[in-house]
Amino acid sequence: DLFSSLSTFLKILHGLRASTTLGGKSFVTILPAPITTSSPIVMPGRMRALELHSHSLQCRHVHGHYQRGVVSAEESKELQTHSWYAPAANTHRSPMGGRNFEYYSEDPLLGGMAMAYTARGAEENGLTCMLKHFAGNDQETNRTGIETYMSERAYREIYLKPFEYAVKAGANGIMSAFNRLNTTWCGASRPLLLDLLRTEWGFDGFVVSDAWVGGYMISTDAVLAGNDTMLGFGIGGNNSAEDFSAAFEQDPEGIRAALEEAAKNICNYVMTTYAFSEVCGNTDNIGLDEPAIYPYTVK
Repeated sequence: DLFSSLSTFLKILHGLRASTTLGGKSFVTILPAPITTSSPIVMPGRMRALELHSHSLQCRHVHGHYQRGVVSAEESKELQTHSWYAPAANTHRSPMGGRNFEYYSEDPLLGGMAMAYTARGAEENGLTCMLKHFAGNDQETNRTGIETYMSERAYREIYLKPFEYAVKAGANGIMSAFNRLNTTWCGASRPLLLDLLRTEWGFDGFVVSDAWVGGYMISTDAVLAGNDTMLGFGIGGNNSAEDFSAAFEQDPEGIRAALEEAAKNICNYVMTTYAFSEVCGNTDNIGLDEPAIYPYTVK
């Protein structure tokens, strides 16, 4: 039995290369590591040892994630950019995930720790992190508009946890995802962007959509749900001015209030950048006032 001894299992926690054959072709998979697991094939008395081992590995690496954020902020300052479409917080739901190389883990605690420390390092040094893709965007095939269904418990305990940790560590930006949550596009989901993100988690930054491909990504629905701006890149079919004119005729007070809130959130972001420091003549606007809240405090 592969899992017959604790030492063997810990080797798998560190990562295991496994080869397989499918359709006559050979593939090599590197299992992600480290992980914390509650697998029933491990005796209960060994679980605490696994948890402590996994936590010690993460303690060893979180300062590296913090430094990654710091270095990214320094490089961005040299490049005169002020926000970072990263880090990416989605989950390794399947080993076939097309962007697993960009995401941290299949484990929400490990992914959340990496996210939180990376975001803190960047934000403390003037680089706004746009945590992506919020949330449930865990496959690349048909990701533009696919409907994602899961229980609220799974959503909260697995797929939302890395975002929650990074927000509470001080991240000031969110990128909403292409996919739908049930039948509602994530960028137009009030329960996700207003009730959970802003009210429950206390997020006071700004939200940008993923690449605005039109179709189901309706800008008026987005701003009314707390998605402050659309990531446009000049493709046709995004008649935002016409959409807002029509929506304003139907609900002038609601549209005006939503646009004013979006403008406030974006201005608050602008005032945390080095570009705004040049206007002020000092760097008092750079950094974070509130202490980070981490799932674990690592020394």
